[in-house]
Amino acid sequence: MESSSFASGHTLWVYMQAYLLAELIPSKRNELIELAYEIGYSREILGIHYPSDEETSRILAHNILMKIWENPDFKDDFEAALNEWKEK
Repeated sequence: MESSSFASGHTLWVYMQAYLLAELIPSKRNELIELAYEIGYSREILGIHYPSDEETSRILAHNILMKIWENPDFKDDFEAALNEWKEK
């Protein structure tokens, strides 16, 4: 790669957060994903990233989380967080 913009770390992070929070708060899923998109798109508008950087980050976020879900410790921690969230 000749550009350090590939992929967008900010977009990767925000999509990972949006996908995880959407599992905790399903009623907010669309809003969370839309916010992640807007943050990624803002990186393009600022001229920091190309559209392919943002799309790659979204896909990477999904793939990374799919691997993380395979970790039993993560599943246990997530279930604890989910139960805690439901109590509020």
